Amino acid sequence: MRQISATERRSFGCATLALALAWAWLFFDVRYNYGGNWTGLFCIGDKLALPPSLVDRDLYRVPQSQGYDGQFYYYVSHDPFLQGEFLQYVDNSPLRWRRILLPALAYVMALGRADLIPAAYIGIVLASVFAGSWWLSRLCQSASYNAFWGLSFLMVPAVATSLDRMTVDSLLAALCVAFAYYGVYQPSWRIYPVLLLAPLARETGLVLPAAFCLFCIFQRRFKEAALGMAMTLPWLGWTLFIHVRLWGDATPWLSAIPFSGLVTRTLKPVQFEITGQWLAMAAFLDYLALLGLWFALWLSAGFIWKKNFGLLELATAIFACSAMFVAKPDVWADAYAFARTMSPMLIWLALLGISTRSLKLLVPLALSIPRIAQQIGTMSISFPRGMLDDATVLISLCVLAVALTSKTRRR
Repeated sequence: MRQISATERRSFGCATLALALAWAWLFFDVRYNYGGNWTGLFCIGDKLALPPSLVDRDLYRVPQSQGYDGQFYYYVSHDPFLQGEFLQYVDNSPLRWRRILLPALAYVMALGRADLIPAAYIGIVLASVFAGSWWLSRLCQSASYNAFWGLSFLMVPAVATSLDRMTVDSLLAALCVAFAYYGVYQPSWRIYPVLLLAPLARETGLVLPAAFCLFCIFQRRFKEAALGMAMTLPWLGWTLFIHVRLWGDATPWLSAIPFSGLVTRTLKPVQFEITGQWLAMAAFLDYLALLGLWFALWLSAGFIWKKNFGLLELATAIFACSAMFVAKPDVWADAYAFARTMSPMLIWLALLGISTRSLKLLVPLALSIPRIAQQIGTMSISFPRGMLDDATVLISLCVLAVALTSKTRRR
């Protein structure tokens, strides 16, 4: 039996702590913001109709809201193979079902039982936190940093927003760290499952096999390039199934004009009516994160200009080239959207910064964190008051119990 090394034990401790912190935040969030109803995490809006089979369930619905993406992946997890009633209740069916990895895992883990799907889904998001923190901790130790820097995985926009809104992005974020670990720091056959799963988590995950294949071709490792390309076949098969079973995704994601979406957003700094200091700060921090993305694209262009074609440099450059053509307005609306979507690029730049001791490569990620932290902090405001109320009730019950016990003894 293989002996577990000291570095592995430290990484396990880091990942366990990250999991505990994420679970604790979810617990308090559910208790004090959603009245103890865990389905509140899926942000199901009350302006949209519920699938008939879910009408009688105790679902928390956000008042006067259209909800958020997590609600649609929650619906998909009830019917991953498109056999039931959920199709008409999902906003963009080809898109949501194409990102099948997390919903399918939740369905399998819950054994298809609708009452267990919320717990299974949330459990998988938490498992991605554990895995991503473990891989990041291993990477940090390889670069001679403290193992507990792996906790910074919680600050990645894709991870924080997934915990807050139950989107699928934390799973891809963890796979992006695994891609770096098994592709650069500890090269292993384990990178192939990562290449297989990443596109099924989200289509932006196609950058991983694309970068790996291109890197192997540059290294004249043609068999490995072919095997990496073969890892996209399950995604291609699933996408074909979705296309035949449903219809093609006609969402206008891209523009033929590079930077058109990003320039349009940059020229319009405020995306909503400013009615208070919180919204003014949110608009400012959104714009700060947007400037971080511009810097990330500039850094990525530098890799191409200098012909720096390492695996992570290639992945970053390919992702940046695709991001240049993204023009759909709601992608660029706020940091919860664009920083979450662009997290793979931010992760790889940060990992390159860690390995090369280059602080400028950490700047794009750092500029996105304040806006995400503002949102998470706002959700956390109710925690101290709720805990104080709980403590007051607990103390009152203890005092009452002591008083009753003393009275009984006197009798």
